Amino acid sequence: MEVDHKRALELITAAAEKDCPDALAEMANMYQNGNGVPRDVPTAIRWTYRLIDYQKRNIASEKDAIDSITIHRNLGVQYGSARKYTEERTAYLNTLSEIERLKDMISPNEILRQRMYTYEQLIGVCIKLWEPCEAYLEQ
Repeated sequence: MEVDHKRALELITAAAEKDCPDALAEMANMYQNGNGVPRDVPTAIRWTYRLIDYQKRNIASEKDAIDSITIHRNLGVQYGSARKYTEERTAYLNTLSEIERLKDMISPNEILRQRMYTYEQLIGVCIKLWEPCEAYLEQ
């Protein structure tokens, strides 16, 4: 079966513009990875921000809270792939704030897991930010 990418994009875009969370996530993913559209990280980031706004208004369960945290962290990954490391670091710091904001909805073990994973990402970006400084200092 042949896929009509143009029609698929039209349908997904229409659903995303009506704040369908699955469509918002798919738009971010499509532009992040170039699936059916030219790869465009800034556009992926815009769709991710829109999904974050939707999630903030619609968190009702632990799963929703974890999804919101994951979306925040994915924003960091998107900035990292665009080599915008300062913005990547900010996204991970915002992820930690989101974990703190939602901690009453999440089990203690899950809070710990989310924090550890986010700190791991944050350390990685801090190393990326430090490397140019280190090279400069060695001169």
